[in-house]
Amino acid sequence: MIMHLGSFADLRNFHAGLLLSVAALAGCAHSSLGLEIESKDLAARLGYPLCDVYAPLSKQEIFASARRMGIENMEHTTEWANVAAVIMPGDQFRLVNCQNGRRVHGARGGYSFYGLFRGDELALEFGQMIND
Repeated sequence: MIMHLGSFADLRNFHAGLLLSVAALAGCAHSSLGLEIESKDLAARLGYPLCDVYAPLSKQEIFASARRMGIENMEHTTEWANVAAVIMPGDQFRLVNCQNGRRVHGARGGYSFYGLFRGDELALEFGQMIND
């Protein structure tokens, strides 16, 4: 696609907007779920250097993303009741997605799970999914 700009001022405004867009994208990444992916440094600090670790999620974001991945009504499961029983103030929920290097039917396999983190430690893993 060719874009035509009428004047030098239009060109300058186009470049300024483009630079702002690139700068905004450089700060964080987002998944196809629309969730923010944390830096690889944080993923390594949490113990998952080869995985995508997502920014902290609310309970509602967990339930919504779980539904999009095929886990219906997570909030009504025994597994969630077990999670709810151990939540402490300051805990964070994160989605962790680990892909392996092997391709299956054109896609990468791996696994994902939700984690309840206390500081930099995984306190509880739940909602495990195998990606193939």
